[in-house]
Amino acid sequence: MSLLNPSVCVIGNSEKFIKILNEKFPQSFIIYSWRNLPFLNGVSADIIYVIGYDYSSYCKDYDSYYLSNVRTPLDFINSIANKNTIIYYIDTQHSFKKITFSRYRFAKYKLGESLYNLFFNRLRILEIPTIIDGEGSPQIHGNLVEKIVFRIAIKYGAVKAIKLSDVRDMIMMDEFVNPIYSGLAGRFLSLRRVALVDRFLRVVCG
Repeated sequence: MSLLNPSVCVIGNSEKFIKILNEKFPQSFIIYSWRNLPFLNGVSADIIYVIGYDYSSYCKDYDSYYLSNVRTPLDFINSIANKNTIIYYIDTQHSFKKITFSRYRFAKYKLGESLYNLFFNRLRILEIPTIIDGEGSPQIHGNLVEKIVFRIAIKYGAVKAIKLSDVRDMIMMDEFVNPIYSGLAGRFLSLRRVALVDRFLRVVCG
């Protein structure tokens, strides 16, 4: 690994995070789309940022949802990691509850847990709540109705939030930590749903 010019790759398409990483790594990096991870031979990365999620998977069957959000990205990361690779995983903020009805939370947790089992002390995570911009607008992947609902939920304290500028500072300063995983069970995850229902279940039930 070259400390002066490491090879960096990003897995995911989140524009807000890619913009921050462009600032952190002006020498450029490779971006791999979460939904179209290729098979690569002889390619390795010194630093991997994991920032994605397949939002279309809410309406898929369970096996397809789990494959696209846990198994496929995990296999891809393992295929391009070398013995010195450091993995930075931007995760959602998890509650203390050990049971979840949310597909989103379950997949994010399971991917992190699986990465930890594979890479142990080479995994760094950053758990962040819902991101808002300078005007308080939620920066979520969703339609106008979902964003309005989340803005109301944030206003009344039902959902925690963090400013995008603060997230930017945390990433720039490498405020990632070594994770601790103690188990998470999923309930009714085989049921397909729209994103708003999944978010509601997460807020109300965990």
